[in-house]
Amino acid sequence: MAGFHEVQRFRQPPIIVLAGVLAALTWVAAIDRLVFGQAHGIDAAPSWVITVFWILVGVGIPLLLARATLVTDVDERRLRVGFSPFPQRVIPLADIRECHMRPVSPPEGIFHWGIRAEVDGHLAYAIQGGWGVAIRLTGDHTITIGSTRPEELVRALSTHVVEQGS
Repeated sequence: MAGFHEVQRFRQPPIIVLAGVLAALTWVAAIDRLVFGQAHGIDAAPSWVITVFWILVGVGIPLLLARATLVTDVDERRLRVGFSPFPQRVIPLADIRECHMRPVSPPEGIFHWGIRAEVDGHLAYAIQGGWGVAIRLTGDHTITIGSTRPEELVRALSTHVVEQGS
């Protein structure tokens, strides 16, 4: 009985550069305001707003990017997929009707990586382009999981889906 485990990290240069620029600007604003006491503009934000923004953007986003991973696990009973450190979605293998490889690419650039829900109910988990696995569930819901090893993921799921169906 074949299992599957994959961990993927955000490593795309545009995402890292964008997060770095935002973090750097936030650090400069926080140091300017909180250390040197400089308030720029007529309606400058209060220090507490700068502090909250600095914690969320200057510290939180870099930490999140450093720790966020797309984790996919298949065992004899279930498929688990999701972004760590957040809760994962658990799908019983009995709910999987079929699966196949498919190309995965963001429809509009780097801002669609992560979890993407579409109007038709399709859900996609992706960190990078390339290939993924489309999975049709009971009730005709579909999810796509981006993978660097899509053949292995299809093989692990297909083995279990066939076993469930027999």
